[in-house]
Amino acid sequence: MQTTGALAPREEVHQRLLELLAEQSRRVPIAVGIMMVVVAAMAAQRMPPWIPATWALVTIGVLLARRHWLGLLPSQTEIPTDQRVATAVRLSLVNGCIHGLTLLAFPVLHETERLFLTLLLLGLCSGSVGTTAGHRRLFLAYALPAAGSLPVWWLLYPIGPKADWTDFSLAVLIVLYIWVLVTLANNAWRNFSESVQIRFQDREMSAQLREALALANQANQAKTRFLAAASHDLRQPLHTIGLLVAALSLRPIEGRDREVVDLLSQVTVALSEQLDQLLDISKLDAGVVTPDKKIVDLGDMLRMHHAEMRAVIEEKGLRAIIDTPTGLRCWTDPALVLRVLRNLTENAVKFTPSGHVALRLRVDNGAALISVEDTGRGIPRANSRWCSRSSTRSTTRSGTAPRAWAWACPSCAACANCSGSSWNCSRWSARAPRSPCACRWKPSAASCRRKCNPAATRTSPASPCW
Repeated sequence: MQTTGALAPREEVHQRLLELLAEQSRRVPIAVGIMMVVVAAMAAQRMPPWIPATWALVTIGVLLARRHWLGLLPSQTEIPTDQRVATAVRLSLVNGCIHGLTLLAFPVLHETERLFLTLLLLGLCSGSVGTTAGHRRLFLAYALPAAGSLPVWWLLYPIGPKADWTDFSLAVLIVLYIWVLVTLANNAWRNFSESVQIRFQDREMSAQLREALALANQANQAKTRFLAAASHDLRQPLHTIGLLVAALSLRPIEGRDREVVDLLSQVTVALSEQLDQLLDISKLDAGVVTPDKKIVDLGDMLRMHHAEMRAVIEEKGLRAIIDTPTGLRCWTDPALVLRVLRNLTENAVKFTPSGHVALRLRVDNGAALISVEDTGRGIPRANSRWCSRSSTRSTTRSGTAPRAWAWACPSCAACANCSGSSWNCSRWSARAPRSPCACRWKPSAASCRRKCNPAATRTSPASPCW
């Protein structure tokens, strides 16, 4: 496995190793101490008891001292890590030598006791691969003095009257086993080093991401302040232009001049609205707007919006349709929701030459779904994903979406995100002429509740109980 990015310094890897040794040293001495006491009791049956008793006390003392020093090494940051690792190596060497002293009782032990002692020492060597993370110096400092001389002892004191192929085979197997442990230790150290590298890179990347996020937030706030100042500066000449256009419209102008004045008035209003939308999107993206959430009856809110827009819709010769149940409540910001609905409805009216504009509220997969549908021209299905990008600037040529949708969708998406809702724009043209095109706003399922009569709910599938 190859790591990428910045590499952790050698000191970082050694510091993590010292922390591992300190953690392992708090657990290992208890089990090892009990095993050493068992070995001392076994040897006391073959030699004067004071000798194994003294050895057992020294062994336990070394284990406790090693535990104490290893526990202090990670916090001694004023000492270079190489020196602290060297101290840990010396402690492992002392520990291995003390355990290796048990082999002095090898000549007087019974064959079964020799086998037990051999398995015990090899097992401790196997465990040291994990407790030392496979660090070669730490592992060999313990394994060689503790079990390195086992093959020699088996050749000097064979099972029978003299050494035969069984004793030679046992000695060779012990050497091969120690060699396998060295190989495993190398692999364990490589894996440990790579894991430290990965954690180091994750920490560095997280710091870079936090810094980049802070810079992005600062840039968003600076952009919002700039747009606010620019919008304020531009409003003054726009206001002046509006007054001049209004003054011109009061004069007795006929024919082509009247059309130019009316067109100029419409362009001024459209430019002012686009400035307002640009400033609103910037504020929402920067997180300046704080939603004022409350329990809202979505049906009442939709009917109120329909009553407000009905005259505008019918004035253009369109049918105003509303389809909404009653009693559907949601925890959201009504002002932001109405801003979304107003934006979508105005664009639907503006770009629908005939047919209808429908406001619908229904339950979809456990969430309330509000849709604004119209029978106007939509966006080609292949380009429908553009409408969610705030940088899109659509044109009115070749059947693509009108300009206003390029501003409406990002504004609606920002408002929906701020109010804790999901947003989906699907205003594309289907094959059938004047087929409905929809833009949907969907509150989060966890924020919606409905109080109703459970008995009525069972008989009316269209009115689920929330």
